[in-house]
Amino acid sequence: MYQLEEILKKMTLSEEDRGELLDEVFSYIESGNAGMDELRMFLAERAKEAGDRETYLKYYFSQKTDPLTF
Repeated sequence: MYQLEEILKKMTLSEEDRGELLDEVFSYIESGNAGMDELRMFLAERAKEAGDRETYLKYYFSQKTDPLTF
């Protein structure tokens, strides 16, 4: 989860919003519903809502290219 916290620090959110987002992510993971696909799309959507285009595109691209193999 350390990586997730570092990513959230880079997002253009207030401290309070980051904390709420982190709490939401942790509860989502603890619910047992979180696969990597869902988690990446969750973070992508939150970055999009925050107006953080770079982070949004990183997660979105990662999600779309993950199943591809050469």
